[in-house]
Amino acid sequence: MLAPGHGGAGKRPVRTVVCDDVREFRLLLRLELEEGDAIEVVGEAADGLAAVEAIETLRPDVAIVDLVMPGLDGLEVVRRARRALPDVRLIVLSGLRASVMEEPAVKHGADRYVEKGEPLPTLRCAVLQLAGACE
Repeated sequence: MLAPGHGGAGKRPVRTVVCDDVREFRLLLRLELEEGDAIEVVGEAADGLAAVEAIETLRPDVAIVDLVMPGLDGLEVVRRARRALPDVRLIVLSGLRASVMEEPAVKHGADRYVEKGEPLPTLRCAVLQLAGACE
């Protein structure tokens, strides 16, 4: 079910920023996320400093942040983004197991932790859930 203001006919898409140091992976995420009209990728970043800048400048509804990036790591990106924009929803996406890194990610301000091994629709659903655009 779509919430007012996000996705669907006549409603604005969930504005999302994708932060990952692998260009091809960002492209894959963009293709998955923008299938349909519920999510719009409004920006991308390839390193931690660019991620913070993109999140602060673009003010997305949701930011997806890789844990391991050059410049600043994902935990620091999440901490800075949370401090600058308390209402942004933050998803940490990482190849590291959730059993090891989910707790530190949440302590730094992440709303959700998704392992890169999960099917891509899992990430899409997480974005929509955090934006209140589906149950």
